[in-house]
Amino acid sequence: MEGGPGIGGSYIVILCPRCGSIRYAEDWRKTAKCFNCGYRIRLRDPEVRILYKTGRRDEAVEAVKRYKMMIGAGRRQPSRSKP
Repeated sequence: MEGGPGIGGSYIVILCPRCGSIRYAEDWRKTAKCFNCGYRIRLRDPEVRILYKTGRRDEAVEAVKRYKMMIGAGRRQPSRSKP
């Protein structure tokens, strides 16, 4: 298994398929909880849109901040994928 607790690995920046909120998660995890609506996001679900992937946590945090600023400024809102 690549990555894993305490080993490093990759981080993904995702959109919640329910509310569209942006967050990051460790790529090796199966699920992540949306901080906005509480939805349990299944990270391998094709409905989950991956916006960015990196090997560094600090880059994932910065990517989340950038996407949130873009949405707040109305410059670009990532579209949610629909089944």
